[in-house]
Amino acid sequence: MAKIDRRTRHAALPVALTVALLLSWTALPAIVGGGLWSPAVPIVAEAYALEYLKLASAAALFFAVALIGLQRGLCRSVAGWIVLFSGVLLIVTIAAWQFDFLGLWGFASDTGYHRFSATIGNPNAAGCFYGMIAIISVGYAMDRGIFRTTSARQVVVIGGALMVAAGAFVFLLLSQSRSAFLLTMLALTILVVTQVVASRARDKMGLRSWSVLIVGILALTLTLPLAAGAVLDRLSTADSDGIGRWLVWRHYSALAWNAPAYGYGLGSFFEFNQRHLDASSALDFWNFGAAHNAALQFTLEAGWPALGLLVFAGTLVTIRTVPALIIHADTLGIAIVLAICLAIGCSCVDIALNVPGIAAFTAGLAGLCWGRSLRFRTSDQRDNGLASLS
Repeated sequence: MAKIDRRTRHAALPVALTVALLLSWTALPAIVGGGLWSPAVPIVAEAYALEYLKLASAAALFFAVALIGLQRGLCRSVAGWIVLFSGVLLIVTIAAWQFDFLGLWGFASDTGYHRFSATIGNPNAAGCFYGMIAIISVGYAMDRGIFRTTSARQVVVIGGALMVAAGAFVFLLLSQSRSAFLLTMLALTILVVTQVVASRARDKMGLRSWSVLIVGILALTLTLPLAAGAVLDRLSTADSDGIGRWLVWRHYSALAWNAPAYGYGLGSFFEFNQRHLDASSALDFWNFGAAHNAALQFTLEAGWPALGLLVFAGTLVTIRTVPALIIHADTLGIAIVLAICLAIGCSCVDIALNVPGIAAFTAGLAGLCWGRSLRFRTSDQRDNGLASLS
């Protein structure tokens, strides 16, 4: 691993300090046993320790993968391994589904709806995960030189990535997740547009640009008939489901203001929910294990200051990462950012980031993009310095 230079350390310091402060704040209830505006509900010690470990592990993973992103060429290698292992996962899942192992383990469908949930156990979370895989696979194929490569090996690699993307998209459709489907389609559209813009900048004749645009439009159009029976039919109930979600969020938002500083304790959502049921809410909320909004649930469990620190850290990463990737026309980096946005978007209406594997995957992808953008920044400053000397 190459040594991190001073400029990179200074650029990373605000994010590192904010994350350290976040971890310190969420640890306070366990250290001091409560505090200002602390609720009367006791923290579930076992659940708190486990959830705090998950949070700290996600932070450690973010910074560890950022070190990988700092190294030239490793971001593409990581993306390649993600695509490869995703292909293996697709094959294993299909085999397990074919021999009914998923049904025996209770993963194949959720009760009453018969929607595919793969090995995750929740169809909406599964749709989010496979949407992320589809986006990353398409971005990897574009980054490897789709429509302009002549190497036989490259053709095999790109073809394999597109096959993984197609398989992941089929799994997404089988999950019947409306939010994952709509956000994935939007992300793929953005990815095609950015590739067209980048291709036009490189190709004066515009042949590659038109090739990408036409193939992208055809691919996105052909998915609509495939999605009609699986996903689009469920959009007819979006209005009623949206009203239901709004009532859920309003209910839990009111409870969040009763414990504004430290929340009710990490991992205590189910216990907290059971203790706050009354005659007016028991029928609707007795079986809720999540708030169906990641930000709201984090606020309930850790408090408003913790949410503010998390949002601030995310903002610091975003304003550093996204402009750098756009300026450098980094198709792979933009695809990974879009996959992260998919996870965040799905977690705003469902439980995607409540799944530890998806949360860790998202944290790792964020670290990878952040590290890649820091490398771009260091390279640009070095080039500017050499230019000024010349």
